[in-house]
Amino acid sequence: MKKVNIEDVLRIQKERRAINRPKFSNLRFYKDGVLLKFKKENLDKFEFIGLNNMDFITSGMWKDALK
Repeated sequence: MKKVNIEDVLRIQKERRAINRPKFSNLRFYKDGVLLKFKKENLDKFEFIGLNNMDFITSGMWKDALK
């Protein structure tokens, strides 16, 4: 049976809120410590489709937005 620590769930939710709170255009995304460079027009499209900041990563849209 999988053990779930309540403290871990609350910590993860707090981090998700911290990522979703800022305006999308004010975020910089890193992978393995390297700043990712995205096509501006792809970022502009994402900002107005109604998804939250986390969805940019979890949906895989970040891969399509790379230069």
